[in-house]
Amino acid sequence: FSDGDLFLVEGNYMRDCLLRLGCPENKIQIQRIAIPITKISFKSRRPKKEGEKVKLMFCGRFFEKKGILDALKAVIIARKKNTNFEFHIVGDGPLRNRIRKIINDHNLNSFVRLYGFMPYLEYLRILNEADIFIHPSRTAKNGDSEGGAPTAILEAQAMGMPIISTYHADIPNIVVPGQSALLSQEGDENSIAMNILSLLDNQTQWSQMGIVGRDFIHTKHDINNEVSLLEEKYSQLINKASPQC
Repeated sequence: FSDGDLFLVEGNYMRDCLLRLGCPENKIQIQRIAIPITKISFKSRRPKKEGEKVKLMFCGRFFEKKGILDALKAVIIARKKNTNFEFHIVGDGPLRNRIRKIINDHNLNSFVRLYGFMPYLEYLRILNEADIFIHPSRTAKNGDSEGGAPTAILEAQAMGMPIISTYHADIPNIVVPGQSALLSQEGDENSIAMNILSLLDNQTQWSQMGIVGRDFIHTKHDINNEVSLLEEKYSQLINKASPQC
């Protein structure tokens, strides 16, 4: 911290972490995650027609902190009251075998689809076909956490999807809680399940949640704006360090 002149963080949570570690407050600035919003198509999510299944989607590495196991457990709970949805999962990782076992043990093979890793543009295509995005991140038993927040949540909001997630790290700072996203305490499978059921039962809310999410991403995370803000930070740093004539 004494050697560095500027420390950039994704949000308030990471900022507070650096402060606790001893970083001087005047050396920390927030630089939000940037995404190319103009390359991500917005689609208003509409209520499903009779006979159509709702598509719930997760994307992330199969690590404990990503909350994939919590998502699966919440889905199992939700299915006891509503079976009119499918769970689509993009990703892979160390928890793959455990995830497959849960799916097999609960007879979910016809209900859950595992895509594995896939190219980014193909992922965006699959994501655009989904209705609700779930990513209930948590702090792992070994202390590992998001630190900031998953970029996938930003992309899903940019597409107009309602979000189900948690009050973990900087996630509350990259969504509009209660408006673009329904949040639970991390690891609370029952609360996550209730949020799934809420969105399944109140499909007319999807459209407005999507609009709020897209507007938020456009205002706070558009790469065109964030690049300019980052360049400005660099320029100020350089000017401060340059010798005065």
